[in-house]
Amino acid sequence: MKFPADDSNDTSKNDSVPEQPTAAKPEPSSPAPADPFDPMNLGISTDYAAAINVKPSAKPFELRKPNDQEYVRSSPRTEHHLVVGAIADKQDMGKIYVVSPILLDAVRSAFPRAVRAVELVLAQTVVGVSIVWPVPLAEDRGGKWNSSQRVACEESKKKWTNLVSGQGQYDSEPINNPRVVDWDAFPPFRDVLRQAASERLIDSLDHPLLKKLRGILE
Repeated sequence: MKFPADDSNDTSKNDSVPEQPTAAKPEPSSPAPADPFDPMNLGISTDYAAAINVKPSAKPFELRKPNDQEYVRSSPRTEHHLVVGAIADKQDMGKIYVVSPILLDAVRSAFPRAVRAVELVLAQTVVGVSIVWPVPLAEDRGGKWNSSQRVACEESKKKWTNLVSGQGQYDSEPINNPRVVDWDAFPPFRDVLRQAASERLIDSLDHPLLKKLRGILE
């Protein structure tokens, strides 16, 4: 019996098979422009939203005037009001510093144009931010800017009020909002003041703000 010859090692047949040409790769096409209003492109994650919505201050009370986007209620209680001597740092966004009564005469003597009387008033915005509002009292500097701010503070004792800069004075807009502030829920005013003004109390003649007013740079 004859068996077919084993040609597995015969390379002549393999060499005789023509090499197939490699298919050309298609050129990559430019991606279609993204639709900026596609919810997948416009939205942000809930984690990121929570991060950017964090309040800038970790303190529960802030020493400042309400800004022009806030509606505020001020406390009608006398124990939530206190008249103090203060200095506005005009070189730092007008931040208010409270002068200790022990140093008030000396500071007024050294900086008579800088010290003014303000009434610290406990207030809360409609979104729940608690502030201590330094309401100016004197009319000799500020004119209607001061008196109109006091008017807004009085209005905010009864209604939620917005305070914005107008022509030579503040314009206030009270609104009817049923939300009620529970003033009983606040800590004693001394604790409120301690938290709001702990870093804004001038209790030494070497205070950094006084040095800055003297032109002394550290």
